[in-house]
Amino acid sequence: AGPRAAAARAAAAAGEAAAALAVKLAAGLRLLDRDGQSDLCAGFMSGRHPLDASKFLTPSHGTHWHEATPDAFAVYDGRAQLVGGRAPNYPSFAVPAAVYAARPDVRAIVHAHPKAVMTLCGLDEPAVLPLSEPSFVFYERVATLECDFFFGDDYVAKIVDALRDGSKCCVLFKNHSFLMVGASVEEVWLRCYMLHQSAQIQNALLAATGGRPPAPLPRDEILYHRRSYDGFEGCPPYDGSLEWAGAVRALDKRNPGWAGDRGAALARAFDDAVGRA
Repeated sequence: AGPRAAAARAAAAAGEAAAALAVKLAAGLRLLDRDGQSDLCAGFMSGRHPLDASKFLTPSHGTHWHEATPDAFAVYDGRAQLVGGRAPNYPSFAVPAAVYAARPDVRAIVHAHPKAVMTLCGLDEPAVLPLSEPSFVFYERVATLECDFFFGDDYVAKIVDALRDGSKCCVLFKNHSFLMVGASVEEVWLRCYMLHQSAQIQNALLAATGGRPPAPLPRDEILYHRRSYDGFEGCPPYDGSLEWAGAVRALDKRNPGWAGDRGAALARAFDDAVGRA
């Protein structure tokens, strides 16, 4: 009875963790939508299971972000869909499976299509220029790739290679949009928010100057500004932990009921799947 009871408790804890993550991811999609970052039903926000690093959650294809609820998410083990969700969108599980396998520190991933970032990615040389407060976060932390909209295995491998050494948190896809990684759902959400701000400001500034960027700041000054986001005495790092609670409170006020069953059905299905394994 002892081992069976322990296994049952472990399965229940894993199910509860999956449910809590699904709630957080549903909130993340709705918050990104509120910021103008959703594009019909494409893209995804994925999170690694907190108790089993080999598994992750990602949304079904056909989920419009303004309507996201926890039951839109499925649990994957690599590319294998275990429980939950509906029809998958290939990049939404192939890309996270590869990135999570290569980067143990990555706990959340977003692929979104805000117009401002897509505009930036249409340039001959897409780049986040250090022109504004949020843009300093991304200095020397952005990779750029030509885009392959099919996201085949060879191309997914290129995405992984661009992120592998841990120095980059973002990939810009030329003529497409971006992929963002983070250590938590909160962090990846905030980074997406700040990338969107950076792109909006950059596009507006270049439009105002006829496409001529201002004279570049010295690298040491840019890195000095970037370090301020890493936290210092009296100021915690910009990892989304301070902003998240208030953003979710606003979501509760505007969209009561957004959390649906709070992932209860997904938890039960995951418990059953873990029990059968």
